[in-house]
Amino acid sequence: MRKWYLITYDVREEKRLRRVSRILSGYGSRIQYSVFRCRLSERDVERLRWELCRIMDKSDDILFIGLCAVSYTHL
Repeated sequence: MRKWYLITYDVREEKRLRRVSRILSGYGSRIQYSVFRCRLSERDVERLRWELCRIMDKSDDILFIGLCAVSYTHL
């Protein structure tokens, strides 16, 4: 079962920032500059976290926020 997630990040180095953005673009759609909305299964979340951990630094931040099952695109 897939669930909607809001993923936001703060990456301090330009090269890593571009790589994180590129990876997240493959999983969902950009809402704002550092915010993505993704519909992911539990396995997708694990894989995405693994991919991001490989390139992010300890000084970088990322936040996964689980949303409700129904997502309204435009209110």
